[in-house]
Amino acid sequence: MKKRISRRSPGARALVRSMAELRGYVDRGMGLGEIALDIRRRHPERVRVAFKAADPGQYPPAAVKKLRQMLGLSQASFGQTIGVSRILVQSWERGVREPSPLARRLLDTISLDPEAWMARLRRAG
Repeated sequence: MKKRISRRSPGARALVRSMAELRGYVDRGMGLGEIALDIRRRHPERVRVAFKAADPGQYPPAAVKKLRQMLGLSQASFGQTIGVSRILVQSWERGVREPSPLARRLLDTISLDPEAWMARLRRAG
């Protein structure tokens, strides 16, 4: 009997092996977290973490208001400057809502040097 020659590329063969491995995890009833831990343990060369940023800062109502006042902006102007509504800025300052993680990252950037941040905005506009 003649031996069958595979026509799959090395990449395709690796993909098929990976899919079979994934199916095995699913057949065993493993969840996503368990699968990730097992792959990290058994195949550390497959797991690449290029960069893990620190969590954004926390901005309680008083901190949002203080930052806005440092910039010398009204709630409406501050909101327009960072791309949100006056109502949202107002709700942050009253503690009705919390800034999203993306908004907190922006507030982190502004907080590093508020005057320089405003100066860059003025130059860009």
